[in-house]
Amino acid sequence: MAEHTFPGPEFPGPLPVRISLPDGWRPLQLPGVAMAFVDGGSPEGVPANIVVLVSRVADSATLDDLAAAVREQTAGSQVATLSTDAPRIAGRQAIRTVISAQAHAVSLIQAQTVLSQESIVDGQLDVVQVHLTCRADQWPAQEKVLHQTLATLAIG
Repeated sequence: MAEHTFPGPEFPGPLPVRISLPDGWRPLQLPGVAMAFVDGGSPEGVPANIVVLVSRVADSATLDDLAAAVREQTAGSQVATLSTDAPRIAGRQAIRTVISAQAHAVSLIQAQTVLSQESIVDGQLDVVQVHLTCRADQWPAQEKVLHQTLATLAIG
């Protein structure tokens, strides 16, 4: 009987990700995400938050495909795309989409950032996503936090 280990040489774990946030942001444990943080200085109700996801996909997926899939997950009658751009973040190509949404009578902004993939296993790619969600009235200040935070992102 042969023993196998995850993570291990045959089954490598996901890409390591490192990120720095301003003082006042604290870690939040959420199932299914690599890292999550909440802004301790946010008003009650809907605190600003940043979620980092690392997923493994087929290597046939393009960055455009992955960003479109994220947009599709949040699509709805009360969702509007405000902007889309393609910055370089952590030395990688990215697609960032900023949307506005209405949820329970609260106007929200979400910046969805999907970074280019890295091959870890033949035929598969690891993809990193960083999403910031906040109330619309917090967006100008939180957009600055997002840019500062993404400038610290290290992958691999």
